[in-house]
Amino acid sequence: ELVFVEVKARTGAARGSAEEALTPAKARKLAVAAEWYLADHEEMGDPIWRIDLVAITLDRSGAVVRFTHIANAAQFD
Repeated sequence: ELVFVEVKARTGAARGSAEEALTPAKARKLAVAAEWYLADHEEMGDPIWRIDLVAITLDRSGAVVRFTHIANAAQFD
């Protein structure tokens, strides 16, 4: 299984959480990028693939407060 990973980091919640940063529009762009990658690497065949999200929340000093991995963060019909 091929995994494309979007990493989002946030300091504080003023702009929303890191998890909220993966919007539907961003997820669509990631899917298009993944499809381009696969088209450019036809030797891989037709692999199973997904888009995961790694969300990192930092405190003001830059220390990690929370680290979350969400498998299949961007799902499509």
